[in-house]
Amino acid sequence: MISIRDFQFNPYMTNCYLLWDESRECVICDPGMCSESECRRLDDFIAAEGLRPVALILTHGHGDHTAGVTHCLRKYGIKAYMSLLDKPAFPAIDVHEEDRLNFGSHELIAIACPGHTPGGVAWLCIEEKLLLSGDTLFKGSIGRTDLEGGDYDALMETLRGKLMSLAGDIEVLPGHGPRSTIAEEAQTNPFLLPFNEPFDLEELN
Repeated sequence: MISIRDFQFNPYMTNCYLLWDESRECVICDPGMCSESECRRLDDFIAAEGLRPVALILTHGHGDHTAGVTHCLRKYGIKAYMSLLDKPAFPAIDVHEEDRLNFGSHELIAIACPGHTPGGVAWLCIEEKLLLSGDTLFKGSIGRTDLEGGDYDALMETLRGKLMSLAGDIEVLPGHGPRSTIAEEAQTNPFLLPFNEPFDLEELN
């Protein structure tokens, strides 16, 4: 069983997640710490729980998600995993569709999610029904595409062709804001409701 602890860092209240299991091996996702005090919050929790970070995963390259990467790499001697399409300013291992990353007895699968950024990645744990969606999918919203590298059509294709095809009971852990599920977003997210509505051919003609 995976345990999860989330932190909210920096003025953008970016969600940083720690995931671990009974082995105490730990994965850090999107460390957005931008101050020494925020770094200490993360480090103190890791030490108090006796966790052993083995990897750092990123959902995309925006600074509010990557501000604490260098701290984590130096302190824990781990490697960062992300798509190099987002041109990180730190050393990272390139991630592609369906790449696997293991920690403890669990596996995370990378899902390429272009749209919010060219190199967006969501991380799926099938056995625990968890999706780290980054800034691709939020509770009641979707990622913005008006920043450099954003592509609205690509984002909608990511949502339509990939995330909305996942099992409804998968829990969504987004880059900002509260958690949700795939089913809840499919049924209530105003940006996704058109995917669930049948086309009226008479209205289209």
